[in-house]
Amino acid sequence: MTNHSFLQKHPLQEFTDAEKEIADILGISVNTVKYHKRTILRQLNVSNTAEAVQWMNSQKKLSEE
Repeated sequence: MTNHSFLQKHPLQEFTDAEKEIADILGISVNTVKYHKRTILRQLNVSNTAEAVQWMNSQKKLSEE
C-alpha cells in the first residue's frame, strides 16, 4: 500500500495533533500529511477534523440501523 492510499483509507486515524507522528511513520513530510488531510476533509465535505469525526459517527449510526 502506498503512503497516499494509507492516508486515503485511514482518513481520521490520529489526525488531531499527530501530523508529525504520521509523517515520521510513513517517511513523508508534515506538509504532505497536511495536504492529504485537506484532501480527505474536502472529499467528506467538512471543514475540520471535528466535523470529520462527527461525519464518521453519523455514518456509524446509519450503518447500525
